[in-house]
Amino acid sequence: AYVRVLDMNEHRPVFLKSLYEVRVPEDTSPWKDILQISAQDADANSKLVYSVHSSLHPDSTKFFHLDPKSGVLVMTEELDYETISVHTLIVMVRDQEIPVKRNFVKVVIHVEDCNDHSPAFLSPRYEATVSNLAPTGSEVIRVKALDKDMGSNADISYSLHSGIRSAHFYYLAVFLTQSRKHL
Repeated sequence: AYVRVLDMNEHRPVFLKSLYEVRVPEDTSPWKDILQISAQDADANSKLVYSVHSSLHPDSTKFFHLDPKSGVLVMTEELDYETISVHTLIVMVRDQEIPVKRNFVKVVIHVEDCNDHSPAFLSPRYEATVSNLAPTGSEVIRVKALDKDMGSNADISYSLHSGIRSAHFYYLAVFLTQSRKHL
């Protein structure tokens, strides 16, 4: 008489971390590996399958692909800090035994801002009139520009670039500078 012992699927897969976090600059090229997600199963010969179960922002899932066998998370599209600065995914791992056992983990992708937007004037043209009796140092006109970047990447400085004098007019070209970007 033979006794055959069958291995029952008793254990759920367990992630090696309770939370996975990564920082990715928004100018990172698509199809880059950004994170390794790993789990273990105490059952013998268990083969694990990884998948993105859900996301906090409904658009986040289109930016990432999770390899079902290796657990490597890949960016599939360029990220934009100004659109979504943090992507939160819920990743599921399951075994292929009967009954199927699964587990979930939170994955947080922090998008880091890069200087990817140029500053722009609020108006395409500014005009002003000044009296020849105005004292030196008088404010003649105020120009305004904005930048879609955040923090120090949105800092703008102004300088007079050139001028053309005619009989009754003086035209000035204003130069915008923003952390290594020039217009």
